[in-house]
Amino acid sequence: MKNYFISRKIIWQHIKLAKRYLIFFFVFWIIVLIPVYLFPIWTIDLDYPFGICLGAYRYHAGRLGGTHAELYDILRYFVFSTPSLIYFSIVFIFLINKFIIGEIKSNRISYWLTTENSRNKVLFSKYLFMLLVVLMLYLPIFIFSTIMALLAYDVKIYFWYVFWSEFNFLAAIILFLSLFFLMGVVLANRKNLFDAIYSLFVIYFVITYVLELLVHVSTLFHDIFWVFKYISFSGLSQFVLNFDKPIEDQLVYIKYVAYNSEPGEYYSYKEVITSAWIVILVVFTNLSLACGCVFLALKNFKNKHIYA
Repeated sequence: MKNYFISRKIIWQHIKLAKRYLIFFFVFWIIVLIPVYLFPIWTIDLDYPFGICLGAYRYHAGRLGGTHAELYDILRYFVFSTPSLIYFSIVFIFLINKFIIGEIKSNRISYWLTTENSRNKVLFSKYLFMLLVVLMLYLPIFIFSTIMALLAYDVKIYFWYVFWSEFNFLAAIILFLSLFFLMGVVLANRKNLFDAIYSLFVIYFVITYVLELLVHVSTLFHDIFWVFKYISFSGLSQFVLNFDKPIEDQLVYIKYVAYNSEPGEYYSYKEVITSAWIVILVVFTNLSLACGCVFLALKNFKNKHIYA
């Protein structure tokens, strides 16, 4: 256990070295997230009196249609989906290139090894530093999502599922951090290959994300590309609520409203969620794979030829 001991000094030194970059990443992320979370408020229908909802459908004049005040779409298809993953990945690659690949390639990492720190201690402390960065960038997502969910009309029905989805997303992000961390250590002397593999990851998830959106907006594409919902990033993050295929008999009456002398009825979804055992299995698998990646990275780094 001694080899895996954490060096607070190493973590703190990395925070100081990366301070300017971390401030930029954090502020930029806040600027991106604020309009995204405000979008449901800006687009509330005038004939929708309840404010924002996590998932609500309106039944009016014999037709079933969505409201513009739903949180589900921005959470499912932006915040807890590929756009956020890509931003986190950019941060990962920057940190890994600077503090792993750059230091190993230039042998600057030997500075940390000249002290009493073991190799495992040095590398694991670097990983924990990056994990702290992940938590820092994840914090606005957690705070904003929780606040907006609490403001939703159907909060009593769906809040804990949103909370669960927040945890699932964090587990998936930790997996990708750990995977890129392992790649950075193993391919430290082959940076071009590392960048190529990372680029392929991004391209793959962007393509599957686009196809997943097509599935979401079109019944025709749903019949053709439905499998991409399970092999995209969403399949790894497992957003617990699942409102993608509303069925009229799955809806629960909320309230009757008359607007402009025309009758209008509003309905809310029942608890249409992904199977609990699938969610638990995915989270457990993500965190287990993350631990495996870190272990393999430590083992590989221990056998690397570095002049100390």
